[in-house]
Amino acid sequence: MTIYNTWFKKDKKKLISYTTGYNDGTDGKAVNTTVDYILIRQRDRHMLKDAKMICGEECVVAANVEQHQLLVVDLMLKYKERRKVKFVPKLKVWLLKEAKYRERFAAEVKDDVGLVREVASVNDKWGVMRDRWKSAAEKVVGWTKGKPRHRETWWWNARVGEAVDRKKIAYKNWYEDKSAENLETHKSAKKEARREVAVAKANKGKEIIDNWKLDENPVHVFKVAKKLMRERQDIEGVKCLRNGSGRIVTSEEDIKETWKEYMEKVMNEEFVWEKNLQSSKKKGPASRITEAEVCIALKV
Repeated sequence: MTIYNTWFKKDKKKLISYTTGYNDGTDGKAVNTTVDYILIRQRDRHMLKDAKMICGEECVVAANVEQHQLLVVDLMLKYKERRKVKFVPKLKVWLLKEAKYRERFAAEVKDDVGLVREVASVNDKWGVMRDRWKSAAEKVVGWTKGKPRHRETWWWNARVGEAVDRKKIAYKNWYEDKSAENLETHKSAKKEARREVAVAKANKGKEIIDNWKLDENPVHVFKVAKKLMRERQDIEGVKCLRNGSGRIVTSEEDIKETWKEYMEKVMNEEFVWEKNLQSSKKKGPASRITEAEVCIALKV
């Protein structure tokens, strides 16, 4: 962080942001000072162009004295226009993981084995094989037709999809006929959909943890976490914790016991201190801030 409005050279009257007014502690003179500052990050310095006090625009007026002046900062924000990415269709080869598509693809390729044997050279054989695989995939799975409307959810399954469909149908019925019966049906379907989502998240999270094999290779945790972050997947369903001995626990009972041991240690541990809370009392007005203290605070 840096104090931005100290970078510019201004007239003395344009540096005053607060006036205390007339009082007995200043021998009948007003005390002028600067109390407003702008703090910014170092990386954002290029956006700010100027900082100044507006003398004629007071924020607070007391006893006919312009007590608090307005601090204004000039910014220059750059808008970066996002380029439109042209859609490129892709073969939906990920559908070949399913058995029904895999069997149809194997049957299509098997019928064209004789064409590969008729070619002599290796390069020609590879070219024929590539073309036949591509044509077979086009017949079985086809091409993508546009950008996906929704991102793939890592915990989604068939039961969640059915529950969401029932909720949509119930909402549509209630929207068309706002009767008490349709409202109760919609609320019930909504609760059921939330329940199915929670169960799907918990089951999928447990499945991910079981596949990690944390006791054998704890470093695998960081690799999977980075992958989940790259894919923008929600990892709140993943439950694991490192206990006091350094071992990673995954079961709910072990996690509760680990938290219990940690909180008992934190709340019952006594810190060593002298318990001396006495301090000398100061009489009179508070001392004014010196230039040396300001330099120390700003690390000048």
